[in-house]
Amino acid sequence: MTSVNFLEEFSASYNNLEGPIPIGTQLQSFNSSAFEGNPKLCGAPLPNKCGPSKGIDANKKNNKDADNGIHQL
Repeated sequence: MTSVNFLEEFSASYNNLEGPIPIGTQLQSFNSSAFEGNPKLCGAPLPNKCGPSKGIDANKKNNKDADNGIHQL
């Protein structure tokens, strides 16, 4: 997703996404409504800012989240 630069329409609404939206990508050009229903997402174009990394073990987090149906953008 981070290297895509040709989308005219995009919606990731209500997909249990979490974490920062990658910066320097086309994703910032979409309206915040394209990400609605994902309260754990942060960064532009959303109004909620991302906090510092919490140092979570990626393997543990991915396995736990996959079981819960949570996906990262």
